Amino acid sequence: MVTLLSINMSKIKTIIFDFDGTIADTFEFMSGEFNTLNKRFGEKELSLYEVKELKNDTFESLIGKYKLWKILLMAFLLQNKMSSNIASIKMHAGMKEVILQLYKNGHNLYIFSNNTTTIIKKFLKYHEIDHCFDIIIGRRNLSSKSKAMKKLINKFNLNPDQTIYIGDEVKDILAARDNGVKVISVNWGFNSAKKLREYEPDWLVYKSQRIVQIISRL
Repeated sequence: MVTLLSINMSKIKTIIFDFDGTIADTFEFMSGEFNTLNKRFGEKELSLYEVKELKNDTFESLIGKYKLWKILLMAFLLQNKMSSNIASIKMHAGMKEVILQLYKNGHNLYIFSNNTTTIIKKFLKYHEIDHCFDIIIGRRNLSSKSKAMKKLINKFNLNPDQTIYIGDEVKDILAARDNGVKVISVNWGFNSAKKLREYEPDWLVYKSQRIVQIISRL
């Protein structure tokens, strides 16, 4: 059972969430479709072990295995598949309660993702938490998340000292660090806890309720 705090004493005003792998439990859905697309593009089918080993890859290392155009096209096709199968995409355990609690505590909640705004809004509405988010930034560009985050911070005049980012990938850690924002990495998304630890996030959490505990103490 998730036990959450009801009083907000945190100095953190804005919480920016990644979407895929952080809020939406998309890895299982995407890994199945990934093999279908792999065969379509003439690549060998990956075993379950090989799919799981992708969790130890960074975006840069994936480019070394697959051409960039192929990654971008696969991402586009996967997003189209997701859009028509929103009901089959689960939310990570406890994240709905976490989001509702952070919203209740008065934080400004943003989503900053490589997924599309349309898919994100569909998912949030399906899970009845769309009212919790002030800003949703979706994009189809897989490059330079650091620069995109800088634009977000400048556009909405965010104070990095009062902002925290929550993500599941190495590139989330690097983007936050480049912009002076503290980062909570979650171990249930794309990159493994082992890979995330190598890049030293401010916090690495294994249970969703830890997010509220950390933010309430800052």
